[in-house]
Amino acid sequence: RRYIDPRERKDSRKMSYTFFWLNNEENGEFSNWYECPFVIDDFKYFCVEQYMMAQKAKLFHDAESYTKILRANSPSGCKRQGQMVMPFNQKTWDGVKYEIVKTGNRAKYEQNPDLKERLLSTGNSIIAEASPKDNIWGIGLDAKTASRTERSLWPGENLLGKILMELRVEFGGEQPIEEESRISPTEIRMIRADITRLTDVEAIVNAANKSLLGGGGVDGAIHRAAGRKLLEECRGLHGCETGEAKITGAYNLPCKYVIHTVGPVWNGGKYNEAKLLADCYRNSLQLAVDKGIRTIAFPSISTGVYSFPVKQAAEIAVKTVNEFVEANPGALDLVEWALFDDKTLQAYSDALDRLQVSKIAAGPGLYTINRMLRDGLV
Repeated sequence: RRYIDPRERKDSRKMSYTFFWLNNEENGEFSNWYECPFVIDDFKYFCVEQYMMAQKAKLFHDAESYTKILRANSPSGCKRQGQMVMPFNQKTWDGVKYEIVKTGNRAKYEQNPDLKERLLSTGNSIIAEASPKDNIWGIGLDAKTASRTERSLWPGENLLGKILMELRVEFGGEQPIEEESRISPTEIRMIRADITRLTDVEAIVNAANKSLLGGGGVDGAIHRAAGRKLLEECRGLHGCETGEAKITGAYNLPCKYVIHTVGPVWNGGKYNEAKLLADCYRNSLQLAVDKGIRTIAFPSISTGVYSFPVKQAAEIAVKTVNEFVEANPGALDLVEWALFDDKTLQAYSDALDRLQVSKIAAGPGLYTINRMLRDGLV
């Protein structure tokens, strides 16, 4: 739950609101369906909805849908075709949709001076898409209900309203009263370090065995550094299954908590080892979030005596952590790997680099594909 500042409660009635929803109603010019021409990368669009859906089709390399969207003659037609884009991945789309819609709206207002002036005329009001049907771009309420409801209790994210308020400031306008700050991103990084000596995290993860009573490698090092009280607490946990996680105090360690997870033994990849390793990261992170822990460090799970190939383990680890972070925005401030040798550090750093490259929306070839689609070559 989000903390509600008492000042927000006190001043909520003083706030000014600009509500909009349908493009043919009051303030409808703020809708993505409002028809006004603008050009981006030499392509002319008649509304932001068309631009958004066209970029969606480009992102997933759906040439047929892209062509139909460009030929559509209504916002509703663009939306219908955009909903048919295949293949489609929701997490990939969620990672880029905000900037795509912001880019489309920036062009809309910059290239239509009357609309830009209209946006600036909203002063420091809270701009909100009062759609009772949309909890993502809108607030999930109609204007009448929203005006009687504390802003912190609106069920929708109001992403389009936030975009318009950001553009208003960008164009020289005013900040809204007590506008909520955007969620800070989670930092993901790799370091070469002894995990038992970390002072920058609240919790470290122990690559434990099923008994949780200590062992070799990282497991043994953590037990030695924490002292006998850790062993005593672990005895009361009655072990842990592969892929699961349990939490204890840290005792003599500089952090506050130790999260114990049991990685899979590598048997050639035929016994669900990849899924079990991903479960280790996912369950450890969920346990941390449930406990209110915001900073956490992992070792390289299962790549020691359990013989999981380091490169493959790194790919699974980075991918799983990234998916968790994207699914839980703002829940964690820092996730890091404390790795003991240069070879392992390089493997994890390379995995993170590959992930970051793969997440770039405007990947290589998209501009060329865009041109070929326009010219009817594909």
